[in-house]
Amino acid sequence: MTPCEGGIPTIPNPGGGFLPPIKDPCAKTKALLEDPAVTEKLGILNEQSKIKEGQPGYGEKAFEVRNDGTSSDIIIGNEHQVKLGSTVGNQGVYHNHTPDGIKMPSPPDIIKMLHYALSQPNGNISNGFLGMVGAEECSTCPGGYKYHNYIIRFSGNLQELGGFTSQNWDREDLIIKYGNRKYELSQNINYANYQYGPLNSDGLEKLFFDTLKNMGMEGKANLQRIENSGIIKNITQDSNGTISATPCP
Repeated sequence: MTPCEGGIPTIPNPGGGFLPPIKDPCAKTKALLEDPAVTEKLGILNEQSKIKEGQPGYGEKAFEVRNDGTSSDIIIGNEHQVKLGSTVGNQGVYHNHTPDGIKMPSPPDIIKMLHYALSQPNGNISNGFLGMVGAEECSTCPGGYKYHNYIIRFSGNLQELGGFTSQNWDREDLIIKYGNRKYELSQNINYANYQYGPLNSDGLEKLFFDTLKNMGMEGKANLQRIENSGIIKNITQDSNGTISATPCP
């Protein structure tokens, strides 16, 4: 799903001229989520993520955010993917996963994020992003649903990015290993709502970092969780495998 950074300012300034690019990941995501058009479309994706298989409208939808800050119309996909075309001219994409899907960016999502990063003008690769929302039923949550909302960005350098995007990934193998790892984690009640049940936030984030390692990308992607309250948290894993969530200031 694209990137943007470098010495030439790229953000329009309503007062005239341009503003310098935003470099801090927290500031990037805050600016994105403060856009009313993005907020409205995220609401549509949240509703889409609740539609179950067999119900009318089941499947994935998405919208892209362009380099000028505007966003596309909602893009209609099929059951488990959205065809997006070229990443050129776009910072990134948000899409939903279905109720029976894993509520975390998948290996193909990670690969798409890399291509958004590579498409960014002026070498601003950290501007590229991929966002995902998913919903699960929750009797104690407002409205009866808990929403999972994650954003990923590439955190390596341009040379590393070129190496990853030039790889001939075996996507089917990556997806199989992703699903197998999800099943393994679901056996541990520390990572699942109940044994063999849906992964909780700890399990989903563990799955993401394990997937990066399996892809040879350990330490090369930033993960952020957006809480239902709107609080943005940077999710990190230390050398011992301990995962921490640090709120953005």
